Amino acid sequence: MNERKRQYIMLGLLVVLIAANLIFRVGGDSFAPGSLFSDDTDLENAYSARALRNMNTLDGLPALAFPTRKEQTGEKDETEGRNPFIFGEDKRAREEAEARLAEMREKRAQAEAAAAKATELNPPPVVTEPEPEPVRFSGEVLGSMQDARTGKRRISVRIKDDILIVGEGDRLPNSFTVAAITETEVRFREQTSGREVTVKLTKESR
Repeated sequence: MNERKRQYIMLGLLVVLIAANLIFRVGGDSFAPGSLFSDDTDLENAYSARALRNMNTLDGLPALAFPTRKEQTGEKDETEGRNPFIFGEDKRAREEAEARLAEMREKRAQAEAAAAKATELNPPPVVTEPEPEPVRFSGEVLGSMQDARTGKRRISVRIKDDILIVGEGDRLPNSFTVAAITETEVRFREQTSGREVTVKLTKESR
């Protein structure tokens, strides 16, 4: 009877060991023998080790990569940067820039031609300066005479209430200078503008 009881006890211990081994293999370190009696630090370390093992398992799985639409269709990204030092000059971009420049020049030439044509059709008015008023001698020539001492001709001139006897080169108080004296006329020169005026001599004043 004792032998049979001893067999039952051994069988029960074997079952417990097998069950504990299965639980340890399925549950991981948190169910290791003695884990239920460890402190909080051991329990935290067990969870950390388990999480690290799970992360390593996930990292070992193949990554899922889905191709983009441009990769599927083979389209080229026009906005993607192009290094001219590596790939050389972009001929297409240069041709587009030259075409835009030529178009701008053509539009400018058309605008200049239209402006020139409008100027021909509507020429600007010609501004003519008004002719200056003729110079008038503000005085009266009374007569002329010949100086017996010098042989030069002299004239008598009335300017306002004054009567003066002057010769060529003399300056008068009315802003005139005697430019020349002949038997038939006297030329006076305006001092400010340099314009001249001629006064004819009558037979009585000669």
